[in-house]
Amino acid sequence: MTQALSVTDAVTSRRSIRRFLPDAVDPAVLRGVLETAQRAPSGGNVQPWNAHVVTGEP
Repeated sequence: MTQALSVTDAVTSRRSIRRFLPDAVDPAVLRGVLETAQRAPSGGNVQPWNAHVVTGEP
């Protein structure tokens, strides 16, 4: 069983990585991320997020 992080531990241990690999992301992974994001709480239930998913050559 995984131990849940406290909010403080989660915030203080976060990190940002701004380098991307050239590997394609599995569409099932993208779908899972977006499906999970749909369930995220938002103030006033407005869900103010947008997602742009692009595949193929730039």
